[in-house]
This record gives sequence, C-alpha cells and structure tokens, in this order.
Amino acid sequence: MKTALGLSITTGFVFLGTTISFNTQIVDWFLNGQSAVLIQAQAAMFLILLAIIQPFDGLGCVGAGILRGFKDTQVPMVFSVLAFWGIGFVGGWSLAFIAGMQGMGIWVGLAGSAFTYSLFIGLRLHWFFLNNQERVNLAFVNS
Repeated sequence: MKTALGLSITTGFVFLGTTISFNTQIVDWFLNGQSAVLIQAQAAMFLILLAIIQPFDGLGCVGAGILRGFKDTQVPMVFSVLAFWGIGFVGGWSLAFIAGMQGMGIWVGLAGSAFTYSLFIGLRLHWFFLNNQERVNLAFVNS
C-alpha cells in the first residue's frame, strides 16, 4: 500500500516537473507553430494546470483503490460526488462563465476537485488505518 502510494506520488511529481519544464515544446509538437501565439500560450498554461493535477489525482485514485480493497466504497463515492460535482463542476463553471476565466476556469475547477478528492481520501485512509488496525495488520500478513 505504501509502495503504491509512493510510486503514484513520485510519478505524478516527475510528470509535473517534466511538463512544466517542457510545456512550450510539447505545445509546439502538437501545433507545429501554425497557431496564433495566444492559443499556444493558453495551451501551455493548460498543460501546467494538468501537471499540477497529476500528483493529487494519482493519490486519490490509488487511495480509493486501497480503500476498495478493504471493502470501503460508500464513503469514497460520496467524496467523489462532493469533490468532482460540488467543487469541480460548480467551481469550474462559476470560474469559467461567471468570473470570466473561460477555459482556464474549467481547468482550475478540475484542479480544485482533484486536490479536494485526494485530501478527502487521504483523511479517510488515515481514519481507516487508525480505527481498523486489526484488519490492516491482517492484510499485511496475508499479502
């Protein structure tokens, strides 16, 4: 479990660093310099937001998988609804159309939802391990 979480977070931060370091080159690979400068700058910014989302998304997905292995699925489902619909959709829509951030608002909402979901899952994992020590120890012995 710790290995999966560690690999997920490490991979996410490697992706974050690589994408931030080479975001303009990645945009050039796809747009071949044929688009307006504004479109290229916006695409580079979207890539940076995508890179920021990655470590949190990995933590949330792996953490939810660990909880699923312990048959804890209902609470993570509620977390998913709250984070992705409550924060992501409502926040992204509000930022995009009410605050006038357009596409950037959608991506900021998505980043906020991924962060919120990973925070909820991390807190749930912490609570689960504190309150189910016998089940957790048995899982480590049998694996």
